[in-house]
Amino acid sequence: MTMNKTTILFGALTMLSVGCASFGGAPGGRGAVHADGPAIREVVAGPLSIHVYSEDAGGAIYAAPAVTGTDRDCAAPEARRDAASLPGDHVTTFTVAAGQVACLATSTTRPFELLWHALDDAPAPDARPVFVASRRGSR
Repeated sequence: MTMNKTTILFGALTMLSVGCASFGGAPGGRGAVHADGPAIREVVAGPLSIHVYSEDAGGAIYAAPAVTGTDRDCAAPEARRDAASLPGDHVTTFTVAAGQVACLATSTTRPFELLWHALDDAPAPDARPVFVASRRGSR
């Protein structure tokens, strides 16, 4: 079987369109948050339900009021009171209500990476942060 330029171009365009659709389909899309040691980082603003995953333990996720749109929103100690630990190699579902941001706090001295992607179903506008049982090794 021989491939001509048209076949190759069509294949490349198909792969590009599928890749673009996977990043633009859900509101909020997907992303990664990196920390080089103990840190507090904003992940994404609500209302939104997300899957979060880290290969390693040493992080916790929680919601905080969205005020500045920066990592400073996550710094309030009272927001971290309801933080849930993120076990390594697990997918966790987290819901962020309207007017809130999802936050990541890391406690490890090693580099830490949190991967997340938005789910298709929208949370209730007045929802409190929700944690759903993790599934080992799936995204």
